[in-house]
Amino acid sequence: EAFEAVGQDTFDKYMGYVESIGIPPVRNTSLSNLNGNAAFTTTGQDVHLLEQTMVWSGTSAGLELRVVSDNDIDWYAPDDDTGTHSGWYFDLPYESERMVRDLIIRDGVLITISSIPSASPCASGGDSIIHELNACNGGRLSNPQFDVSGGPDGVPDGIIDSQDLINIGSPGKPVWVAPSGLIQRQAMLYTPAILPLPPTDDGERRDIKYFSTSRGTVQTVREAGERVGMFYWKEYE
Repeated sequence: EAFEAVGQDTFDKYMGYVESIGIPPVRNTSLSNLNGNAAFTTTGQDVHLLEQTMVWSGTSAGLELRVVSDNDIDWYAPDDDTGTHSGWYFDLPYESERMVRDLIIRDGVLITISSIPSASPCASGGDSIIHELNACNGGRLSNPQFDVSGGPDGVPDGIIDSQDLINIGSPGKPVWVAPSGLIQRQAMLYTPAILPLPPTDDGERRDIKYFSTSRGTVQTVREAGERVGMFYWKEYE
């Protein structure tokens, strides 16, 4: 009923949009048609988007990586008028970085590629960043998705496990997290084709993603595989 009250016409029955004004953009995270709308309570009028940010970028095992925050989302429920957020956003932090490729959602994971075109007007290439994020809140995942470090020797071993966490803290106060983005230099990547690989001996599932590039080549990235089958069930009486 709360959604019906937003507008009188079908095309107007939405929660609103978010404005970004100026360069660099100044973002107003409140949704446009809720603030001051008498159809919503004070709680409803304060609904906004959750922000995720880049909290670390650097190199591990010779790979350039990005780590995104993991801020919790508190979804707004119009039925009982509770909650804070109606969605999330992540402002791409690098100059000229943009998303122009189709995204994929698999097993609750958002797979998307951001592109940074070359500064030269005569070049067709640039850089790409492969992101794997929590599709529900836009934050980093708790489990590694990229094969970035492998065993103690730091060489990727084709297995995605706890060895693929990276330390974004200090040697004395380590903070082990899963990377959120893998940076590919001098390669404009396109939405990948995904091929499931046979499970490892211990049942670990893996995927290999095939990315075509603006240079006419194909790059591959081994990542954690999609879970299949029944995960849970609920009995109704």
